Amino acid sequence: MFNKGVKKTSEFHSREMPHSYWQRLYQIGAWFALILCMVGIVLTLFLTAHMWEHRRQEFPQNLGNARAAALLARSDTAGDLIKFAVIGDINNGTETFETVVARLREEQNVDFLVLLGDCAADPIRDLHMYFIGEFAETGFHLPTFIVAGNHDVGPGKFDYPEFERLYGPTNFAFIYHDNLFIGLGVINDEKKRF
Repeated sequence: MFNKGVKKTSEFHSREMPHSYWQRLYQIGAWFALILCMVGIVLTLFLTAHMWEHRRQEFPQNLGNARAAALLARSDTAGDLIKFAVIGDINNGTETFETVVARLREEQNVDFLVLLGDCAADPIRDLHMYFIGEFAETGFHLPTFIVAGNHDVGPGKFDYPEFERLYGPTNFAFIYHDNLFIGLGVINDEKKRF
């Protein structure tokens, strides 16, 4: 009985996979790893080029509270109708904003746009620069105001002074067609509380 067990063990060892099988499996694994590395490198280069392109673009002259107010002041003509668009939480991706821009292009006589915050998914400068680049790529020309949202500013990450350097005053007001518009950004900072 003991001998039968030994015999079975020796038979099992004699049925091992041939050396060429393991060598072939190793080669397939090596090729797979090489392809994954190459895909990673290509994606990294693509993302780097995309971010570089965004950094090289000029800041849109119609984006930001002071810029938009100045554009509206120059174009303020007497009229009974004011038509403006208000959009919030566009940080779900560039497709969301691009869809909104396409829809606004179809609308007639829209005077300006107000973004109700959360243009960035987190209060990080690179995410704001990405949004600005995407905005510039659309070629959208409506004066565009930005009200700071809770994802746009955050203490120690992207504070109010940084937000205001990019977009103009956090709290702003302008008059258009004898109507007063007031924008008050989210208040995440004790210094900004009234």
